Amino acid sequence: MKEAEQYHLSKSHQLLAASALIPVIGALSSPTSLQGLIYSMFVVAYLAPTLIEKRKKKKADLKEGEIQSVLPEPEDTAAKKGPATTVNFFMVLIGCGLVTECLAWVSELYATSPNPALLHPQLLPDLFIGLFYYLGLATAWLILIKRFQFALPEIFFVSFISALLCQAKLGTLNTLCERLVNDPVAGLLTVASLLVVGGSITSLAFLAGHKNFPREKKPRATRVLVKYIATIILIVLLPELLAYGACQAGKPLGICPDKKPIKEAPLI
Repeated sequence: MKEAEQYHLSKSHQLLAASALIPVIGALSSPTSLQGLIYSMFVVAYLAPTLIEKRKKKKADLKEGEIQSVLPEPEDTAAKKGPATTVNFFMVLIGCGLVTECLAWVSELYATSPNPALLHPQLLPDLFIGLFYYLGLATAWLILIKRFQFALPEIFFVSFISALLCQAKLGTLNTLCERLVNDPVAGLLTVASLLVVGGSITSLAFLAGHKNFPREKKPRATRVLVKYIATIILIVLLPELLAYGACQAGKPLGICPDKKPIKEAPLI
C-alpha cells in the first residue's frame, strides 16, 4: 500500500488537479467564459514535472529493486539563471497573455455585455495593444523578482488585486456586480477567472523561466506590505503605460482605430 501511495499526487496536488476542471464549466456555460482555461493550462504545466519525475523514479526503482522515499515537488527545483531563461520568461508570458486575450475576446463576442472588458473591442487592435501590455507586465515582474521573492499564492493574490484595479479603470465593475445579482453562476465564474487568470499567466512564465516559488521565512510585516504595494503599482502601471503608448502610436497608422461595438466590427 505504501508503495502504491508513493507514486500518487499528494492531497493538495489532487485538489489542485481537480480545480483545473472548473474553467471547463465556465467554457461550457452560457454565456461562455473561456479565459479561465489558461488556469487549466497552468495546473497541467505545474503538475507535469512531478508526474514525470515520479514515473522516472518508479522505473529506476523497478530496475534497481529499491524505493526512494523523497520525491521533489515542482517548487523545490533549483532556479536557473541566464539569458535563455529570461527569454523564455518573456516569450511565455507574452504568448500566454495573447492567448488569454483571444479567449476573452471570444467570450465577450458572445456575451450580452455592451462594454467588453478588453484592451480594445476589435481583435486585431486588441492583440497589438496586448503585445505591449504583456511586454510591460513581463518587464515589471523581472524587475520585481530581482528584489523580492514570491510564493505561488502571492503571485495569484497580487495579480487578482491588479485585475480588479484594471476592471475599475475599464468601468466594468458595475457590469460584474450586475452579473453577480442577475446570474450568480456566470458572475462567480467571472470573479473566479479574475482570481486565477493573471496569476496563471505569470506563473506559467515563472515555470518556463525556471523561476522557483520560494517562501520567505517569517518576513517582517512592513517588508511584506512594501513588497505588495510595490508589486501592485509596478504590474499595474508599467503595462498600462506601454499599452497606452502603443495605442497612441497605432492610431495614426490605422492599427488602433476608434472603438466600435464588438458585434458590429469584431476584427478591426
